[in-house]
Amino acid sequence: MNIEVGIDITSIERIKKILEKFGITFLYKFLLPNEILIAYKQPTINNSLHNKESNCKNKIPTHFPLNTKKCYFTKQNKKTYIREYKQLLKNIEENFCLNDFNKNTIASFWAIKEACSKALGVGIGKSLSFHDICIFKNINGKPFVALNKKKFKYFKVKKISISVTHDCNMVIATCAITFK
Repeated sequence: MNIEVGIDITSIERIKKILEKFGITFLYKFLLPNEILIAYKQPTINNSLHNKESNCKNKIPTHFPLNTKKCYFTKQNKKTYIREYKQLLKNIEENFCLNDFNKNTIASFWAIKEACSKALGVGIGKSLSFHDICIFKNINGKPFVALNKKKFKYFKVKKISISVTHDCNMVIATCAITFK
């Protein structure tokens, strides 16, 4: 069994400065819609923010409906999620306010995705994009990672484990990947 490890350290202040400069555009460059909603500080959806015909629950979900045992997601998972939360995402985009987002969470997601790409041995680039990696949390707030199904198969991933910590305005993420 082959195991690879990746690690990343990210400055929360650097992420904050990028957010101040580029706003929601920066978030869309490296986060999936569910990750934007996780970083969004509002714990419930205000009924005026979403389409009344939507099946939205009161609580913002923390992930696509994933196969968590296999650690992958599909394009259909993403399309369904975006359709379901389109109005909320549109409202967040139109009324973007830096204070509505948890900068620690955003920096953590950056570090997690970088650590995951390093454990895969390719970094973020031609072989793997930020959007090929999905971060979600369980009910206790523990983060997990899933890959796009094509990348999951391409890299022959068996299991992904991550750990993240914050201290002194820095985030450190570690990712261990077991391969088939």
